Amino acid sequence: MKIRRETLDCMKPLRPYESFDTLKQFLEYDRKVLRFFCLWDDSATLFGDRRELILHYFLSDDTIEVKEVMPHNSGRDAMSLFLQRRKLPKYGPPGVCQPGQVTDRTVLNIYGGLKENRVDGYLLDKYKLGKLDQEFYKDSDLFIGATINVWGRKVLLCDCDEFTKTYYKTKYGIENFTSIPCKAPPLPKIERKFPPYTGFGSEEDSLRSCIGLVPTPHQRDFKKFMEKRQLWQHKQYTPVFCKTHHTQMCGCGQDVCYFILSQ
Repeated sequence: MKIRRETLDCMKPLRPYESFDTLKQFLEYDRKVLRFFCLWDDSATLFGDRRELILHYFLSDDTIEVKEVMPHNSGRDAMSLFLQRRKLPKYGPPGVCQPGQVTDRTVLNIYGGLKENRVDGYLLDKYKLGKLDQEFYKDSDLFIGATINVWGRKVLLCDCDEFTKTYYKTKYGIENFTSIPCKAPPLPKIERKFPPYTGFGSEEDSLRSCIGLVPTPHQRDFKKFMEKRQLWQHKQYTPVFCKTHHTQMCGCGQDVCYFILSQ
């Protein structure tokens, strides 16, 4: 009985016991995600440019995920994940924390190093004096026009999708969802100018050397060639020579000479 009593005592929770019930939030907001279209302007740094981002806020556990919209032929690695899904602190980066410093509960040692003829005892600190306080972004902190701190990078929220607008309109009564233009103006299109024809080879073959680094032969339209070839085979021509040319060339007494040429 004594051993059983000690086993049951070990199974009891330490006091004060705190309950964190997140099941209700998960069941209510599972698979519901807020979506914002963002902009990170890094053009002030060397070789920096404007980055288009998409922020996902998961209502089930208040975590944030950021993905990058990779433009075509950008020259960067195809890594669309900008920030892995996690809770985003408002004032990051806070620095490197020691192991066990970031925790929900602080365990106190009652006896310290005095363990002679005593059972080890521990107690939770209900005042949480040694807890590291961190503020994380919530759904109330996100709106169009807000600038958030993504680990030292200033990200501007420019627009959101229809589900996000309905959510903020229902919960917070927000009516103004005027979007902010985040796309950079298109670059002016440079007109390609070809050098004049040099006279070597055909003009089509010379243009092939101006299009790419490795010149390739001009690709002829074989279908058009076969169609025109059949058409020319059935055509007939009737040249007519006038009297002057007739008398000079053939010397006959007729005024006009008719010939039929077929190919």
